[in-house]
Amino acid sequence: MSQEENSRQGGAPTLAEDLTHLILETVERVLDGREKEADEEYAALMERVRDLFLRKSDLKALKSETLDLLEELFRSRFRRGFKAVVRRDGADPSNLVSYLMGTVFTASALGELALNLDRVILEQSAPQDFNFAGKGDFIAVEEVMQLLTAGHHTGVFVVEKPDNCVEMYFREGHVAFVSPHKLTRRVIRGEGLKEYREIPVEMAREAEERFAKEGLPIFLHFFEKGFFEEGEFLSFLRDQGGELIYEFIRESSECSYRWITMDELPSFVQPYDIKLDVMPILLEAHKQMDDWRLIKRIIPDLDTPIQPAPDRFSVLAEMALDASQIKLLAMINGENTVRTMAEDGGIPPFEVASMLAEFAKLGIIIPPGGPESLLDQPQSVQESVEWALAALDANEDLDALSNSVAQVFDQISPSEETGAGDEGGEAEDPQFTLKFMRAARKKKTRGRGRRH
Repeated sequence: MSQEENSRQGGAPTLAEDLTHLILETVERVLDGREKEADEEYAALMERVRDLFLRKSDLKALKSETLDLLEELFRSRFRRGFKAVVRRDGADPSNLVSYLMGTVFTASALGELALNLDRVILEQSAPQDFNFAGKGDFIAVEEVMQLLTAGHHTGVFVVEKPDNCVEMYFREGHVAFVSPHKLTRRVIRGEGLKEYREIPVEMAREAEERFAKEGLPIFLHFFEKGFFEEGEFLSFLRDQGGELIYEFIRESSECSYRWITMDELPSFVQPYDIKLDVMPILLEAHKQMDDWRLIKRIIPDLDTPIQPAPDRFSVLAEMALDASQIKLLAMINGENTVRTMAEDGGIPPFEVASMLAEFAKLGIIIPPGGPESLLDQPQSVQESVEWALAALDANEDLDALSNSVAQVFDQISPSEETGAGDEGGEAEDPQFTLKFMRAARKKKTRGRGRRH
């Protein structure tokens, strides 16, 4: 029953009807004829809310800022809404707003609302389904893995970088299963040096889509499709798991990670536990990090087009190439980069860059880092270590020799120094002997470095 019908029947309007009429009139007066002003005010308000949300997410905002924003919002909206309504009675809208804020929207009520909003902001700004999280540029991925294995933890270690994400499932400190979100290797090497298999592109795409929808690990999709046999699948999982871990450790500074403790691992982990010990993985990863530094000298940017050398065919004619090298050589056209070759060829970027670095040393491609990047560079990390050890041995031997000779010469008598020996011959110049022995030692050290 409307207010007019109620008046015609001689009854007074009820409190609910009066309040409804007042609210509708207020909304109409707020919005009527001021759409542009309302849009601008709404945009400014949303900008303030967005700024508060970001600072709350970064834990930089004060605890009272949410309450202050809510109180200002309520007061301004009520004052604006009631201003036109109470003007006819000559009342001050501020008094009505103060009364309403003091009785209905009290400070305690707004404080409780602000507290709940802060909780929602923190819950929505970052995932809370982890026990700890961090970034690799502060605490490296390998350091966290050492912590997990030392504490014999069980759970999943999720590591993300800009182009991929990997889930490492730990069981009592060892790596039990490794599941990537994106496949980086489609070319699988068999037992022989020339035995290669390639996962079809369509099958790889289906595996990634199924992982996104169902959560089934990519590698298990290949096994279900019959691409791997039962006896070879575990070995494949172990090789691929180690390779993925090496990749994320090499690029640790670009990674973020989180750890989730689990009482029980997913059902697919138990039958395919690869039992990878962490410490051997970390040793091999550090070796590859040294290799990567040498490779980056020759190929500083993975997005630089690789240029073939003009006289490459004379070198290729004397080489015995395997399938992956032939596949890579076919993609060197002056336009493809390391990343595009890795994606098109189904070979990880590290392996592509390693082969290209070897091609640069042999003169098959033009080194992107310039000819100087190939000078005085060991052929492998093992050789670099041997060179360093040889240099240390040489320095220690020369220091010991110098000290021994000095002690001997200090004990030589003046008569011996003039050459009055038993044979009556001339004494040998000690400085000449020392220089000769040092030169011979240096030549021997250099020869040992070249042989390696």
